[in-house]
Amino acid sequence: SILTDFSTNFSNAIEGKGFNVSHLQLSELGGGARIGYIFNKVFARRLDGISAFESLSDEDIKAAIVYAMGPRPSLFVPELSFEILVKRQIVYLEQPSLQCANQVYEVLQDLAVQSECP
Repeated sequence: SILTDFSTNFSNAIEGKGFNVSHLQLSELGGGARIGYIFNKVFARRLDGISAFESLSDEDIKAAIVYAMGPRPSLFVPELSFEILVKRQIVYLEQPSLQCANQVYEVLQDLAVQSECP
Protein backbone atom coordinates (compact mmCIF):
# COMPACT_ATOMS: atom_id res chain seq x y z
CA SER A 1 0.00 0.00 0.00
CA ILE A 2 2.86 2.39 0.79
CA LEU A 3 4.52 1.68 -2.57
CA THR A 4 1.23 2.14 -4.39
CA ASP A 5 0.61 5.46 -2.65
CA PHE A 6 4.16 6.64 -3.39
CA SER A 7 3.86 5.55 -7.02
CA THR A 8 0.53 7.32 -7.40
CA ASN A 9 1.85 10.51 -5.78
CA PHE A 10 5.01 10.45 -7.93
CA SER A 11 3.07 9.84 -11.14
CA ASN A 12 0.58 12.58 -10.30
CA ALA A 13 3.42 15.02 -9.58
CA ILE A 14 4.98 14.33 -12.98
CA GLU A 15 1.64 14.64 -14.77
CA GLY A 16 0.76 17.87 -12.94
CA LYS A 17 -2.12 16.37 -10.97
CA GLY A 18 -2.73 16.37 -7.27
CA PHE A 19 -0.93 19.58 -6.33
CA ASN A 20 -1.86 21.10 -3.03
CA VAL A 21 -3.21 24.46 -4.23
CA SER A 22 -2.14 26.25 -1.04
CA HIS A 23 1.49 25.21 -1.58
CA LEU A 24 1.57 25.69 -5.36
CA GLN A 25 4.11 28.30 -6.43
CA LEU A 26 3.04 29.87 -9.69
CA SER A 27 6.32 31.73 -10.06
CA GLU A 28 8.25 28.47 -10.53
CA LEU A 29 7.63 25.41 -12.69
CA GLY A 30 7.48 22.06 -10.97
CA GLY A 31 6.99 18.39 -11.71
CA GLY A 32 6.57 17.33 -15.31
CA ALA A 33 6.31 20.96 -16.40
CA ARG A 34 9.84 21.58 -15.11
CA ILE A 35 11.13 18.47 -16.90
CA GLY A 36 9.43 19.60 -20.12
CA TYR A 37 11.00 23.03 -19.76
CA ILE A 38 14.46 21.50 -19.29
CA PHE A 39 14.11 19.42 -22.46
CA ASN A 40 12.26 21.89 -24.67
CA LYS A 41 13.96 25.14 -23.69
CA VAL A 42 17.24 24.64 -21.83
CA PHE A 43 18.51 21.55 -23.68
CA ALA A 44 17.20 22.75 -27.06
CA ARG A 45 18.97 26.09 -26.62
CA ARG A 46 22.24 24.31 -25.88
CA LEU A 47 21.85 22.09 -28.93
CA ASP A 48 21.07 25.10 -31.12
CA GLY A 49 24.40 26.57 -30.05
CA ILE A 50 26.30 23.59 -31.46
CA SER A 51 27.37 23.67 -35.09
CA ALA A 52 27.05 20.33 -36.89
CA PHE A 53 30.22 21.16 -38.81
CA GLU A 54 32.31 22.39 -35.87
CA SER A 55 35.93 21.40 -36.52
CA LEU A 56 34.86 19.54 -39.66
CA SER A 57 36.20 20.81 -42.95
CA ASP A 58 35.33 19.92 -46.53
CA GLU A 59 38.68 18.16 -46.72
CA ASP A 60 37.73 16.00 -43.73
CA ILE A 61 34.48 15.00 -45.42
CA LYS A 62 36.24 14.24 -48.69
CA ALA A 63 38.93 12.20 -46.93
CA ALA A 64 36.32 10.15 -45.04
CA ILE A 65 34.50 9.35 -48.28
CA VAL A 66 37.70 8.35 -50.07
CA TYR A 67 38.85 6.31 -47.08
CA ALA A 68 35.53 4.45 -46.89
CA MET A 69 35.54 3.63 -50.62
CA GLY A 70 38.90 1.91 -50.42
CA PRO A 71 40.42 0.88 -53.76
CA ARG A 72 37.11 0.57 -55.62
CA PRO A 73 35.11 3.52 -56.93
CA SER A 74 31.54 3.85 -55.73
CA LEU A 75 28.45 5.43 -57.23
CA PHE A 76 27.02 6.28 -53.81
CA VAL A 77 28.64 7.71 -50.70
CA PRO A 78 29.61 4.78 -48.46
CA GLU A 79 27.80 4.48 -45.14
CA LEU A 80 31.12 4.01 -43.37
CA SER A 81 32.17 7.57 -44.21
CA PHE A 82 29.00 8.88 -42.58
CA GLU A 83 29.68 6.79 -39.47
CA ILE A 84 33.26 8.04 -39.24
CA LEU A 85 32.18 11.68 -39.42
CA VAL A 86 29.24 11.28 -37.04
CA LYS A 87 31.38 9.55 -34.40
CA ARG A 88 33.74 12.52 -34.47
CA GLN A 89 30.94 15.06 -34.14
CA ILE A 90 28.80 13.29 -31.54
CA VAL A 91 31.37 14.19 -28.88
CA TYR A 92 30.00 17.74 -28.97
CA LEU A 93 26.59 16.49 -27.78
CA GLU A 94 27.93 14.70 -24.72
CA GLN A 95 28.29 17.63 -22.31
CA PRO A 96 24.88 19.25 -22.98
CA SER A 97 23.24 15.81 -22.74
CA LEU A 98 24.88 15.05 -19.40
CA GLN A 99 23.86 18.46 -18.06
CA CYS A 100 20.26 17.86 -19.15
CA ALA A 101 20.22 14.39 -17.58
CA ASN A 102 21.57 15.80 -14.31
CA GLN A 103 18.95 18.56 -14.22
CA VAL A 104 16.12 16.09 -14.86
CA TYR A 105 17.56 13.74 -12.23
CA GLU A 106 17.52 16.56 -9.65
CA VAL A 107 13.87 17.33 -10.46
CA LEU A 108 12.97 13.64 -10.14
CA GLN A 109 14.77 13.43 -6.80
CA ASP A 110 12.80 16.43 -5.51
CA LEU A 111 9.57 14.84 -6.73
CA ALA A 112 10.45 11.58 -5.00
CA VAL A 113 10.98 13.40 -1.70
CA GLN A 114 7.71 15.31 -2.12
CA SER A 115 5.86 12.10 -3.02
CA GLU A 116 6.78 10.28 0.19
CA CYS A 117 3.78 9.15 2.17
CA PRO A 118 3.30 10.57 5.68
